[in-house]
Amino acid sequence: MTKATRLAALSASSEEMEFWGNLIPKCPHCGDDYDIEGHEAWSLYSEGDHEIECPACDLKYTVSAHATYTYSTDDQPEDL
Repeated sequence: MTKATRLAALSASSEEMEFWGNLIPKCPHCGDDYDIEGHEAWSLYSEGDHEIECPACDLKYTVSAHATYTYSTDDQPEDL
C-alpha cells in the first residue's frame, strides 16, 4: 500500500461523523469495520487510546475508546 492511500477513507468521507462515535472501530485507511469479538481485541473495551492493525489493509491506526455508564432507580421496592 502506498502513502497516498493512508487515511484515504477518512479523507474521502462525505459524512463528517462517519468515523466518530461508532459502536465498533472503522479503519480510517480503507473504511473496513473492525470486528472486536472476532479478533478477540477485548482491550478495546477499556477506555483510552489503543493502536490496532486493520486486517483488511494491514495499516495501523489509533482507536479512542470512550465508556458511558447509565444508572436507573425506577424499580424500587415499596417497603423501603
